[in-house]
Amino acid sequence: MKNILWVILLVGFVSVSASAQDDGAKLAKKAKKAITNYFLDPSTKSNLTEAKELIDKAFATGAIDGDGVAWATKGEIYTQVAQNEAGLKSINPQAVIEHPEAASIAYDAYSKSIEKAAKESAKKDAYAGMSELIPLLSTSGLEYFYAKDYAKSYEDFNKILLAHELVKNAKMKSPLEKPEDLNNQYYITALAALNSGKEDIAGALFEKSLQGGNKAAEIYDGLFRSYSKSNPAIAEKYLAEGRAAFPEDNNLLFSEINLYLSQGKLEALLSKLDQAISKEPDNVSVINTLGNVYDKLYQTSAEAGDTTKANEYFKKSLENYNKALAKDPNNNFANYSVGTLYYNKAASYVKLMQSVADDMSSAGMKKYEGYEKQMFAMFDIALPYFLKAEEVDPTDKNTMIALREIYARKNQLDKAGEYAKKLEAKD
Repeated sequence: MKNILWVILLVGFVSVSASAQDDGAKLAKKAKKAITNYFLDPSTKSNLTEAKELIDKAFATGAIDGDGVAWATKGEIYTQVAQNEAGLKSINPQAVIEHPEAASIAYDAYSKSIEKAAKESAKKDAYAGMSELIPLLSTSGLEYFYAKDYAKSYEDFNKILLAHELVKNAKMKSPLEKPEDLNNQYYITALAALNSGKEDIAGALFEKSLQGGNKAAEIYDGLFRSYSKSNPAIAEKYLAEGRAAFPEDNNLLFSEINLYLSQGKLEALLSKLDQAISKEPDNVSVINTLGNVYDKLYQTSAEAGDTTKANEYFKKSLENYNKALAKDPNNNFANYSVGTLYYNKAASYVKLMQSVADDMSSAGMKKYEGYEKQMFAMFDIALPYFLKAEEVDPTDKNTMIALREIYARKNQLDKAGEYAKKLEAKD
């Protein structure tokens, strides 16, 4: 009896599966009919909407995944959806695209149709569909790129390259026939890959563009940025080549500045930063960077006991931070940095005070008082800069610590306690 029941259940299961397959196949045929009707009369938009709904329902049955014809139909339908939305965007750039993923879905559908196709003629139709998709994938990829969705942008751009390879291997014509068009596609795909964190992929694509004859400055900069973590030697090689070929290019110059910063080549940085400021005199970030480099050189010279050099670098650092503040009085980095310059000066006087603290002679006490006076003078200069930095960013822990220490040194214990509580709350 149990065996009979099992057989009945099994027959029922087969029947349900067959029914789902029949339903899926019928829906796919209806979708094909709807898209054909749309092609006969494109003004009847409802046929395209119906075709999309029917093909989605057909594949939702899960019973026609092996049907190459159904996949081809899905590719046709989604290509047309993408085509219509691209046309709408060309008329009105502000138009909101309802199905930005349509071209990508169409590519996947054509890929499946090639995989499942029973006849060579069906494969050729799919390759032709892929060729038609390339400009549509470019449109959607650029939309994602401008929206800073670099992962999706890379996905669409990469599908362009895959489609191109498939079409060419099938000995059919691709929109990327011209080498310069293909090289440009390698470049934009590499850029999307780089911005989405796929550095190794980006590097390989930038290299393909370079090997194809695209020796623009942005290619060298892209290669440097792609390999700077994984292969610093190769990155520096490409940067050197780029700088030699394009000595006036800003992006390459800034990449070189960042490289020198990471390597601690402070002296070499000075001329590079001066060059960058001459190119972009209103770039506060670069002016601050130059101030910061002089600040580091000041600290190094002070620790080495070279007072002359230390004073020279201190003045240069202050000069650049003040230039930054003249352009942007609310610049947090510059305000905090000027405060830190004077704070560190004050700290140097604290050390001098400690060196004569045990000397109870009148001369020793006089020195102590002189150093103390200088310390307070430096703290008084630093204070308003730290207060401004706090105004701009009230959450910065380092600013709070500096303010607590200054008020404690000035014996303003209520204010020192106020900042101690703020720090406690932050921790």
